[in-house]
Amino acid sequence: MDVVNMTIEEMEFGGILLSVVEDQFCASLGGSDGEDFRSTLYSEFVRCGRPKNVKKWLKERLIDQFKCISEKPRWMNVPQWPWCDGEPMIFIAQYDQKNQFEDELGNGYSIYVFARKTNVSVLGHDAWKPCVRTVVQAKLYGSRGDVCNLG
Repeated sequence: MDVVNMTIEEMEFGGILLSVVEDQFCASLGGSDGEDFRSTLYSEFVRCGRPKNVKKWLKERLIDQFKCISEKPRWMNVPQWPWCDGEPMIFIAQYDQKNQFEDELGNGYSIYVFARKTNVSVLGHDAWKPCVRTVVQAKLYGSRGDVCNLG
């Protein structure tokens, strides 16, 4: 969405969407994939007759979008959910580096692993390959800690 050309309704929808994505799924909508996703979701919202309870509609609509193998990520800073081929990736695991092999690895950061299959063509045949991404976050001193309070 081009912020300059957005209606007030689109801005309000975008704000509620970001709140739901962060609070319910510990995810984010960064980059051009996130923008395209937001725009597509808003168009779907309009086609559905602009449901009155936007937050409820979004929670139900997004439940299958930000998947986790087990637990949600516990971000050290702001969520940085990666995308592959315009789709949110699946959260696989988190590794918190604390005092193990500190001389070789350092200390005080987390590695988040995400994956998703991506379609490719091999010798004219449809196939797929894994798309794997990692996000590394270090503790920012003076920050308020995890953005996602999972209670």
